[in-house]
Amino acid sequence: MKQLIIIFAMALTLNLAADYAFDFQAAKKLYSQRKYAEAQQTFEELAKVAPTPGAKSETLAQAALAINAQKQYDKALEAAKAIPDQAVAARCQMEIMAQNNKHADLLNTFSGEKIENWPDRFAYKGFLMRAWAYYHVRKYQEALTDVRKAIPDIGGDAMARAEAYHLEGDIYSSLKEKDKAIESYKNAVAVTGVKTYGHYLQSVLKCAALLRETGKPEEALKILEPVQKTHPGLFQSSIYEAYGDSYLALGRKAEAKAEYQKAIDEKGAPSRIVDRVKKKMEEI
Repeated sequence: MKQLIIIFAMALTLNLAADYAFDFQAAKKLYSQRKYAEAQQTFEELAKVAPTPGAKSETLAQAALAINAQKQYDKALEAAKAIPDQAVAARCQMEIMAQNNKHADLLNTFSGEKIENWPDRFAYKGFLMRAWAYYHVRKYQEALTDVRKAIPDIGGDAMARAEAYHLEGDIYSSLKEKDKAIESYKNAVAVTGVKTYGHYLQSVLKCAALLRETGKPEEALKILEPVQKTHPGLFQSSIYEAYGDSYLALGRKAEAKAEYQKAIDEKGAPSRIVDRVKKKMEEI
């Protein structure tokens, strides 16, 4: 009889955990659909029945982020501070501050945070968020220190790895260390599976620009090849412009004009890019 009770209890626990996991994903779907108030309410209700303390904290973190998405910054921060797990609470507060571009606030609160003591599964996110904050306030050495701490622990998160290398490239570029910036951008480009991701595409464009600046337009053309056709509009017009700049640096004016014309004709191209490219064409 005792053994049957144990088996029943285990089955019930597994069933509850499965229900929780299903409902958690349903709440995340509400968030992705921008139904933030519904997502918040669902996460808050789920937190009451979370199967473990860790699950409860993560669920409350999602609820706080849903509050923030409703443009209730102060309320979201208060919700994040109330999360039982201190590391999850700190991470969530940093996310909310980062999403609101509160870089100085993030550093005032968390510059001394012992992120290395956070769980390995998300410590890299803390280092990366703080690195971005340092970068935005132009504390480049501190930003470099944190991004270097983030990179080794990222693991299989391809988007985070591309973002980290991209940030490292931006830091080196700001420090006028062009060769190191090029290497970092190349590392971002080398990350697989993210060829339509913003930081990947920006890394390609910034790397190509630095290669041209350092007298390597042929190499710039080569790094542009994988993104000849990506997103319509902003990125595609920027890629055509980069091709034009690279051909122009090689003295291949006809090919440069052809690429510039593609940038102008690209549907959804921002007016600032169109105006800039038209001026380049006039000067050829």
